[in-house]
Amino acid sequence: MTTYTKSTNFATKDTLTSGDPLKIVKGTEINTEFDNIATAVNSKSDTASPTFTGTVTIPTLAVTGASTMTGAITIDSTTDSTSTITGSIQTDGGLGVAKAVYVGTTANVAGAVTLQSTLGVTGVTTVQAGTAALPAITTTGDTNTGIFFPAADTIAFAEGGAEAVRIDSSGNVGIGTTSPAEILDMFRGSGSPWMRLQSGTGAVQGWMQAVDSTAVNFGSLSSHPLNLQSAGTTRATIDTSGNLLVGTTDSTKGALIVGKAAPNSAYGQICAFSPTAADTDISGMSIVKYANNSTTAQVLFRFLINQGSAGQGQINANGASAAAFGSYSDARLKENIVDLPSQLANIMALRPVEFDYIESEGGGHQIGFIAQEVKEIYPDLIGEDADGMYTLSDMNKNDARLIKAIQEMKAIIDTQVSTITALTARITALEAK
Repeated sequence: MTTYTKSTNFATKDTLTSGDPLKIVKGTEINTEFDNIATAVNSKSDTASPTFTGTVTIPTLAVTGASTMTGAITIDSTTDSTSTITGSIQTDGGLGVAKAVYVGTTANVAGAVTLQSTLGVTGVTTVQAGTAALPAITTTGDTNTGIFFPAADTIAFAEGGAEAVRIDSSGNVGIGTTSPAEILDMFRGSGSPWMRLQSGTGAVQGWMQAVDSTAVNFGSLSSHPLNLQSAGTTRATIDTSGNLLVGTTDSTKGALIVGKAAPNSAYGQICAFSPTAADTDISGMSIVKYANNSTTAQVLFRFLINQGSAGQGQINANGASAAAFGSYSDARLKENIVDLPSQLANIMALRPVEFDYIESEGGGHQIGFIAQEVKEIYPDLIGEDADGMYTLSDMNKNDARLIKAIQEMKAIIDTQVSTITALTARITALEAK
């Protein structure tokens, strides 16, 4: 409907003088009535294509077909049976909104809401807790897969109507379990759960597996080494050949390679430490060889220096139930060979002794030599630790006994030589008579 505008002011014609052909009697009353008519007409809508300007109050609005509105519609006085706030829009069919829908406080939806596009929410959106069978947040056509909230401060993920993952109130993540005990807890009711890790390209793959009643396995699925790190640095490696490398990446020197840059000076690169006092009959370290060979050709342990380029000897078998230190003695390894000068005077100068070690060194009785005394005779047998203490090599307690016996034999021989010399002199004198 077109807006009605009054074109004549009838009140002014009422004030004209008598006899004026334009004078209208009671023009003021007529003018007021036309104003009322204009107001009434302008407040009514065209039922075919209604247009409203300003504020329109409609007790009941029934719309058949489409209605185009510019601006906002404010509803503040009606409440339907399901609304918890004043003001509501209730439809028996669908409600289509071309642009944004703004909810000032709370939107209560009794049934399902289907979104054909993106939902943008500023503030808090509250949904029902849901269950594993009927998650609170799901997708069209798969209503038993989604997110639900089984307890306070707990979120869970359902797949096919069964709980698959849970984050509990402590922040623990459970996969296959509803009661995770650690930051990540994985469980499988049957079989062996395992976890696979892949690089960005998938070229490197690692895994960890708990085998029921057997073991925990972890390693590399691809042909790559397994590294153990601390402080971002590799400390040990199991390479693709099964070699264990500790403190080094060089796998050319054996199955177990230890190359710590700064080992403990007291314990060295490898320390086999026993945690119990009742270990007298337990070996600190065992060398087990496969071949049943007890000759000196059976090498049990080998010593090398200069990064492995020079040998320093070995421990080898020495016949049935025996072992011995072996030295590299092949003539092809030697030059400048000469006879050793007389050693009897040096041997006689040695002093084999018995002694007790001080308590700080473990105590105990022993037989041997004094390093400072031996140094005066054979300095090449003396070493010095980092703490300045002398060490003595290649002279054990049986050497002390044997050297003592040689010294005793030398005294006997000297006595016998003196006796023989005296007897020889007497015989010579008798024969001269």
